[in-house]
Amino acid sequence: MQYLLRNSKLPRLFYRYSFSKSLYNFHNVPENSFNSSSDVDGKQIDIDPRYIRISFLGTVSQAPSIERNTSSYAITSNLTSQAIVVDAGEGTQIQLIKAGIKSSLIKYIFITHLHGDHIFGLPGLISKIRTTQSEENKKDGVHIIGPPGLRTYLRNTFRLTRSAVCLKGVRVDELHTNNTKNIKLSDEGDENIFPNENIWNCLENELFTVRAAKIKHTIPCWGYSFHEKDKVGHLNVEKLKQLGLPPSPKYKDLKNGISITSPDGTIIKPEDVTSPTIKGRKLVILGDTSNATSMIPISRDCDVLLHECTLLPDKYHLAQSRGHSTAKMAATFARDINAKSLVLTHFGNTFVHNEELLQNVVNSCSKFYNGKVIRADDLMYIDIAPNDDDYNIK
Repeated sequence: MQYLLRNSKLPRLFYRYSFSKSLYNFHNVPENSFNSSSDVDGKQIDIDPRYIRISFLGTVSQAPSIERNTSSYAITSNLTSQAIVVDAGEGTQIQLIKAGIKSSLIKYIFITHLHGDHIFGLPGLISKIRTTQSEENKKDGVHIIGPPGLRTYLRNTFRLTRSAVCLKGVRVDELHTNNTKNIKLSDEGDENIFPNENIWNCLENELFTVRAAKIKHTIPCWGYSFHEKDKVGHLNVEKLKQLGLPPSPKYKDLKNGISITSPDGTIIKPEDVTSPTIKGRKLVILGDTSNATSMIPISRDCDVLLHECTLLPDKYHLAQSRGHSTAKMAATFARDINAKSLVLTHFGNTFVHNEELLQNVVNSCSKFYNGKVIRADDLMYIDIAPNDDDYNIK
């Protein structure tokens, strides 16, 4: 598994991570070898067509500072023209501009819970999306998924600010338990999503299957698993030629999982002329939590886990009472789900601005977890390459 991680802060270097089984290589490349996402004034940054990018728009808890914004993350890929945002703390619009992500491309927004540092930027973001979308994108609208009460929060906000027109074309689905009844819906196609064996099936589009599980916090809170669909392996072109099939549109059928017939009448199945299935990438993003074990079934073997780290290592009991986590709790969960990498985020204001202390917190994870641990910083991004052995970062 390979990652390209970029941080526009501090020395402003690109960091290239390559994972190959037990081998880990670290390279840092001078900034002038690449574009800087902080200098593009909202222009879309090019992404390798096969990458999935996670952009960190806000990585501090409770309140923003000069260096860090409150919680928000964006998922983008050239595999689709649509962007996904997870949580929207205040200032998310500005962070999107700095990160080079066009608001008009945001199709889906997932909210983990209704604490202010995760949603105070949502009404403004919706307004920006709806006023900048093309006529074609406006037809598709915006699809928001989150906890009960999210629909009421948005309706009341836009009604009181005389901005109700911004909710036209905005669908708000809420995650409810099986005993929730008589929840009033709007005319925008809203739905209430109920769990199946404690798992909420939120969305399936051309890129991801998105599922959620409820995690422990002081208010109802969810984590989300974004699982890319598996893909047919590479075609064995030489074998196809031997079977009398030179390159042709029939190759596309095989790539799409459709059997074809050779000139001599032989039925050729995709599995006969392709390499093993390429497993889809998996990204897991948790809301605030002191216990995320309910996420284990949909998080196992994920490529990247984003886990909060609000409190210092010696504050375990305080973390439990406040529904938050320490670095050890995050690392233990990453180990339990066999995550390939752990990204610590949602740092507490009590230590996040002490560089030495913050790095010590991150380094402490190695005692409990053998995977790669990455410290989230605002406007950093991670590019996840496909699970494809013959593909390398250039």
